[in-house]
Amino acid sequence: MAEFCFDCLEKQGQEDNQPMKREDFIISKDLDLCEDCGEMKPVVIRYKRRLIIAERLREFFQRR
Repeated sequence: MAEFCFDCLEKQGQEDNQPMKREDFIISKDLDLCEDCGEMKPVVIRYKRRLIIAERLREFFQRR
């Protein structure tokens, strides 16, 4: 999986018109190399589980 810092991930989300909040992600405590900007920063590990569940529920109810 690619490792991106939140700032770079947020830039990519703005291009896709997807608003992102830092609290919606689990971010590493240690520094790692961001594959986009090449700086040593905390990187995004994954979405928080509650966010994924909420998205699937919205999709389910929109189909009905």
